[in-house]
Amino acid sequence: MKFNGWKHGIAVLGLGLSFSGAQAATVAVIDSGLDIEHPELLEKIWLNPVDNTHNNVDEDNNGLLDDIHGWNFAENKADLIDRTYSNIFNDEIERFFAVQAKSLSGQATEADKEWAKERVANKEFIKNLSIYGNYAHGTHVSGIVSRQGENVEVLGVKLIPTKNPLQSLTEDVKNDLAAGKNVNWIVKQTIKGGLSLFAKLQAKALEAIGQYTYIEHADVANGSFGFGPTQARMLLKPLLKLALRGGEPSTEQVDELAAYFLQKVAKHQAGLVSAAPDTLFVFASGNDGSNNDVYPTSPASVDRPNKLSVAAVFEDGRLAPFSNYGEAVDLAAVGVSVDSTVPDNRRLAMSGTSQASPHVAGTAGAVKAINPALDAAGLKAVILGTVDVTPELKGKVKSSGVLNTPRALEAARLSKSMSIADAIKTANKKVASQLKHSFAPTESDSSLFVNLQPQLFGN
Repeated sequence: MKFNGWKHGIAVLGLGLSFSGAQAATVAVIDSGLDIEHPELLEKIWLNPVDNTHNNVDEDNNGLLDDIHGWNFAENKADLIDRTYSNIFNDEIERFFAVQAKSLSGQATEADKEWAKERVANKEFIKNLSIYGNYAHGTHVSGIVSRQGENVEVLGVKLIPTKNPLQSLTEDVKNDLAAGKNVNWIVKQTIKGGLSLFAKLQAKALEAIGQYTYIEHADVANGSFGFGPTQARMLLKPLLKLALRGGEPSTEQVDELAAYFLQKVAKHQAGLVSAAPDTLFVFASGNDGSNNDVYPTSPASVDRPNKLSVAAVFEDGRLAPFSNYGEAVDLAAVGVSVDSTVPDNRRLAMSGTSQASPHVAGTAGAVKAINPALDAAGLKAVILGTVDVTPELKGKVKSSGVLNTPRALEAARLSKSMSIADAIKTANKKVASQLKHSFAPTESDSSLFVNLQPQLFGN
């Protein structure tokens, strides 16, 4: 995707005005779609200051026709959601999310668990749950972003869907086997070479999204999507099995190739972030329950100064059992049983690092709205400098802390009249911890957790 409206990125500076008359901050929600008609989001949706009417004219000359509230990169059109999926929602899906939430908090009954386990074993149910999860995901994330503070606007950006990138590699491996190549040669030359190429092609596609956030001058971008070790293993194991002529690959062989692929993906995903250096990108760390320092999750593991990676915790600061962690993860936010908007005027409680990340992105947007002079580095400093440090997260996330939104907003207000460092120091003294300590913590059961985070690569 080539954009022509680079001047438009300058034109929108300072033009986003909320209904209160204060300057609004724009948070691009890069996700699976957005229901712009949800009553709770109506006044929180970004409006293109130039191309803001359905007249089939590209008034801002950015190559995207009538991108009034954002752009659908999946189908290359302005519509941000496909309503044909709305009829998938039913009582069983609603009940499953409720039982999953109770299970994670240790409050599910044996009857609840038995019912949910039967549903998980049902392939048709899991298929429909995944489809609905993808349909609702972006709207759920947007609802979390929008409620973190005043004057935060959501710009919808729908992701580019990708078919299984290893389908053609399967044919390449078959050809190698027919030519008599041994397994070591196939892994080194064909599989690793193909994985590196796919990572580059995917990164190029995502760079177009980064360019769009740049030209629309998004202050913050939230990315609750990714590609991690679980997905890598699922994709690569059949390839290795084929290369071994039907033999079962060892765990070590699968993990070595998965780590290689994840490192390549993380390296090449940097274009998404570097395309918009003035935007603070906030990414979900991933839902594999693994260490991102060992198995990078993309784009959460992208190494750029204008990026934050977020783990998920309970309200008392305990790391969620599904959450990824590591020094590559900057901070944590609540990501268990988070109630928010879903399409068709509904609300649901969902769990995941997908729900933790938008708490941080929305807070960063609210900080920007309070003090527009703060750049991406300033926003990042305020967010990280005001966390609730807790022993539970020492060695689990880089800051050892959980997002404290009221404290960050207070630091933003103070930073208008003093240095960022002094504002953070003063806010830390003025605003108390937001962690809700439990006197009798219950055992969390993650066996019913279903990862509904949109993936960069198809299944």
